[in-house]
Amino acid sequence: MSLFFEGETVEECHAWVSALYPECFKNNEAFMDAQVDAIMKANLEARPYPEFLPGSRTRVVLRNNTMYAFDINLGVIFNIATGQILKATKTNRVGVNGKPVLVYNEGLLACFPKPDYPHVTADHINQDHHDHRLVNLRWGSASLQATNRCLPKDLDLPAIQVLENGDWVFYRTRKAYVEEKLGLSHADVYREVSHAIIHGSTFKGHHIRNWVPENIGKLHDIPSCVVGVTGYQATEYGGWIHRPNGTYTQGHKHCRGHYYSIGINKSYYQVHELTTNAFWGLRPSEYHQANHKLGAAAGSADAKDLEWILPRDNVQHAYDTGLNPNSRAVVATLKDGTPKTFSSAMNAVRYFKKEGVKVDPSCIMRACNGRLKTAGKMAWAYTDGGTSRKRKFIDTIDTEEERVDTVDAVDDFGAGDTVEEIEEQG
Repeated sequence: MSLFFEGETVEECHAWVSALYPECFKNNEAFMDAQVDAIMKANLEARPYPEFLPGSRTRVVLRNNTMYAFDINLGVIFNIATGQILKATKTNRVGVNGKPVLVYNEGLLACFPKPDYPHVTADHINQDHHDHRLVNLRWGSASLQATNRCLPKDLDLPAIQVLENGDWVFYRTRKAYVEEKLGLSHADVYREVSHAIIHGSTFKGHHIRNWVPENIGKLHDIPSCVVGVTGYQATEYGGWIHRPNGTYTQGHKHCRGHYYSIGINKSYYQVHELTTNAFWGLRPSEYHQANHKLGAAAGSADAKDLEWILPRDNVQHAYDTGLNPNSRAVVATLKDGTPKTFSSAMNAVRYFKKEGVKVDPSCIMRACNGRLKTAGKMAWAYTDGGTSRKRKFIDTIDTEEERVDTVDAVDDFGAGDTVEEIEEQG
């Protein structure tokens, strides 16, 4: 299937549009008719749609700014005059003429028009929201987005164990045991199952108990002032939460996030924060954050690896552990010729401040980039041997071997930043 509509008739366009959507969406004829209508109207415009760069069939000029183009194979926006690729933020935005725009929105709009239909947004077909190649993009209605939504990873385990022939057998849920093992309707007997678990009695002649994960260590109460109810406990190891009903859960981790969350009393809490409250006391102030000492934000929340920390220390910790992609290690050549390495320029500034030596971080960066000979009367260099931050240019990227990481190493910028300032951040 071609990535662009190359036919002439409405029937051909409808066949091309239909191929973009799954069978579960085939009945939504109104949306597809709107997409076909938008494409056919665009073909009548004086300006070509899409408008390719001269000599190219993979680079399309943006509709709202002709100084920039979208590469359909790389899924990036670049400056036509310089060829420099605009690095995207973690929220998939780049700066175009001082305004933050979504890469996938501008790229998709450059390739084919947005249909006149309620609540239409860009849809990532493979659910990877950092893959902006045209082959992964299409316009989608609210119902299509719901069908193709990215579901959270569920770590909630209301599991049970049943004593069968002297062995405790694991079942993923009570419903699985009742319906798959016994062939009964869970809706009819769930109260009896719960009664047997709570009171230690039998159900259909079998002893049943809530499953308890192994190697969880001690249980500490989560303060009721934190979650609004009593009876919840956090485990010492593994990041488990023990509910009042006896079940254990690690909550859930959304596919776009890093932290495990759990719903308690109609509110959501991060598991590592609950564990920190349970083992290390209440949050010292509203400014303190729960920090993973090992930097494993996406891992289990062991109590020994957690602490309350101020934001500035948390940021420094991210540099020290390599979690912040913007950090770049530097090496200073001391007056006696001894090299000393730091994880970042700011870390070097803090070190020398304690030694009574004042050095400006911007001067360190300029020295590393070769613009100054010294900073603080010391020579400086990046440990990787480079100079300025490496900017990527569209004609230096091998589309078969390297896909540009569109979330590479820049902080979110404000709408007031200029394009030059945004590009300089890269």
